[in-house]
Amino acid sequence: MKITDSDREQAEGLLSFIDASPSPWHAIESIKEQLHSHGFSLLDEKTEWNVVAKGRYYVVRGGSSVVAFIIGDEPLVKDGFNIIGAHTDSPCLRVKPNASAIESGLLRVGVEVYGSPILATYADRDLSLAGCVSYREVDGTINNKTVLFEKPLLRLPNLAIHMNSKVNDEGLTLDKQTALPLILATVEEGLPDPLEFKALIANQAGLCESDILSWELCSYDTQKGVLWGLNNEFLANSQLDNLASCHAAIEALLNKEVMASSATKVCAFFDHEEIGSESTKGASGSFLPDVLMRISDQCCLVKKVIFGP
Repeated sequence: MKITDSDREQAEGLLSFIDASPSPWHAIESIKEQLHSHGFSLLDEKTEWNVVAKGRYYVVRGGSSVVAFIIGDEPLVKDGFNIIGAHTDSPCLRVKPNASAIESGLLRVGVEVYGSPILATYADRDLSLAGCVSYREVDGTINNKTVLFEKPLLRLPNLAIHMNSKVNDEGLTLDKQTALPLILATVEEGLPDPLEFKALIANQAGLCESDILSWELCSYDTQKGVLWGLNNEFLANSQLDNLASCHAAIEALLNKEVMASSATKVCAFFDHEEIGSESTKGASGSFLPDVLMRISDQCCLVKKVIFGP
């Protein structure tokens, strides 16, 4: 199979996008960077919007969902919306609220199954943490901040073959409650202050421990994506299921020909992607309908200016 320079450039762009997006919040940061570089402006759902034809805008909800759009120069009743949807969340192991526990001299981090990950693929990997921390500002307002541990921090170790002699015949089976807590450190007595999980997050995020209210953290594999095979015709990375769709969607929206077209273009990136997800930022929630309604209202005003009554 012949791999063109264009194919390779696109594949490398996908791998870079995935590597920069180990959590839904980081995926949105990656998308926002691309939107900003192409002249998109941030809109606030709490304020009045004033959009113009050919204007480029985006709205973020909950830090991990975003709707980006380009206002067309034709009336919506003629061309309607051209919409692409994708999701930013991935099957993974997410950290529990009360994460720290000591067992047999080991400090372990409790995790819960999010989505439908293949649990066996987490064994013997260089895992770390990425996600979002909610904290209280000095003035009492609540804000969010992304946090990323780049170094290998956690591990789900496999047993030696003589301690699990049937693994090759029966497969690796992991009890979700007892086997999944990830090893973070060795401890002798109690939980030493530097290894208190909340203190660990505060130090990484540059926050005071007392200001942290909650967190949503995902475990992720620190190994970078690669091209492989005799002619580098294959690619391997985590989160291909969803982030490949996100990458394709944002590349399509930012295509010069697409941006120049007369229709109103919309890209919706959801956290909580299932079509039945009715959370505030889910695919079946109010986020996209709210944005489309406001675009429609604004486009009626834009139409009067550009096209007359």
